Amino acid sequence: MKRLLPLFILFLSSFVFAQVKKDSLMVFLKNNPAQDTTHVNTLNLLAHEYMNVANDSCLLYADRSIELSKKLNYTKGLAVAYNKKGEYYNGKGEYQKALQLGLESYKLFEKLKMNRSMSNIMNSIGNTYLGINNKEKALEAYIKSYEIGAKDSIKYMMAIASMGIGNIYMETGFPEKAYQSFLTSQTIFKQENAPYPLSLSYTLIGQALVEMGRYDDAFKSFDEALMRLKQMENTYAVAGTYEIIAAAYEKQGSKKIALDFYLKAHQLFTERKAFDNIKNVSLKISHMYKNAGDFEKALEYYTAYSNFKDSVFNAESNKQLLEVEARYETDKKQQQIELQLSKLEQQQTRQKIMWIGIAIVLLLMVLLFIRYFEKQKSNKALSVSNERLEVKNTIIEQKNKEITDSIEYAKRIQLTLLPSEKYIEQTLNRLNKKK
Repeated sequence: MKRLLPLFILFLSSFVFAQVKKDSLMVFLKNNPAQDTTHVNTLNLLAHEYMNVANDSCLLYADRSIELSKKLNYTKGLAVAYNKKGEYYNGKGEYQKALQLGLESYKLFEKLKMNRSMSNIMNSIGNTYLGINNKEKALEAYIKSYEIGAKDSIKYMMAIASMGIGNIYMETGFPEKAYQSFLTSQTIFKQENAPYPLSLSYTLIGQALVEMGRYDDAFKSFDEALMRLKQMENTYAVAGTYEIIAAAYEKQGSKKIALDFYLKAHQLFTERKAFDNIKNVSLKISHMYKNAGDFEKALEYYTAYSNFKDSVFNAESNKQLLEVEARYETDKKQQQIELQLSKLEQQQTRQKIMWIGIAIVLLLMVLLFIRYFEKQKSNKALSVSNERLEVKNTIIEQKNKEITDSIEYAKRIQLTLLPSEKYIEQTLNRLNKKK
């Protein structure tokens, strides 16, 4: 099946960009010249606004945001700026630049552990691969986007990824499955009040209905998509829807109406400088003019197709695009190796500290044991000395007792031998009388 869906499902930012006018943002920058994170966020908003209207000022503001974010070391602002710039190149069909910037943005959001933004960017990378018709890599990116969203049960991102998976169903010839996938996503977008992806869901559902042969329902869905997208002034998405409508009329057999829609799409893509889209639509217009017998116009648009084919994208560009991802994967693996080595080194350091701690504890235990042993030895010696002292004291006490007893005994003997005081007194009295 021919690839009917142009790459206009751009990265759906994880930040809720307010529907503000560029003039008010410019006034805010003028009145708030401080070079801070608010300034960065305003620059990113301006880049987003100019991207929607296909103005090269998108790059100017994205680059200013990148410069200031680096100066402030503002990782989140830098990640958003890279993504805005990548979206711009994605729309122009410069897929190598888009993928490089998308991967840079993804790495920063991965560092910040912002799953919603990571899921968004991975979906955008899937769109880039779909743009070069690499369905296998696109499906891998969409599935990864879905898985990241599912980690935090982010229904919005799961719905975005489901749209990408639905595109793969369309590309591989399963419009019924694609229709169900788009319908499920649309229901979620209504619940989440997400106007841009909701608008795109009407375009994709219409495309699936065309492949299912339900033209009336398809054109009703296209009308709803155009009404919503024009209100949002998203010219790129409008151009993409025009191209799909043109293909529907061409398949139905309405060649003139189909040509009108292809020309409308071509004009808007030219205004946006969406080179890859210009190339694809130019070839379709050339074929239609050729079939209508207008060979001059057919040659004009075929020449435009050839010029863009040679200058915008070729097999070598495709190879370079894959090399961008290969370098990213290599860098990522190297970072993982360095991280593992760092963890191993930290683990070894912790083990060394642990063993040193254990050695110190053991040394303290040995010292405490030696001190305890010496104290016990000292206590034992002191106990022996005390016992000896007690024995000596006992002996001394015994000898003192014996001496005391001897003295008492001698005293009693002396008292026994000596006359009493009364006898002495009587004797003295008797002697006195004799005189």
